[in-house]
Amino acid sequence: MHVFVPPHPGPVAATELLKSDIGLVTILGLLIAIPTWYVTSYLFGLWIGKRIDVKVPTSCRADRRPVPSKTHRSPPPSSCCCCCRS
Repeated sequence: MHVFVPPHPGPVAATELLKSDIGLVTILGLLIAIPTWYVTSYLFGLWIGKRIDVKVPTSCRADRRPVPSKTHRSPPPSSCCCCCRS
């Protein structure tokens, strides 16, 4: 989204080069950026998230037990990153 809206250098440079109004560029950039984000990030994330199942390695799990086979997904434990191992 930042590539469409000032103060990112691209839109600011284009605005200055074309002698445009920075407020108008900001409004038009938001009108393009928000729907683009919604479709390409949020909706795509929901769609692809249903199709890809990534198993968490047992070394990264807080309880270090093997993951049981389930038909539904449960949320990961709150300390599931490898850097939090004790």
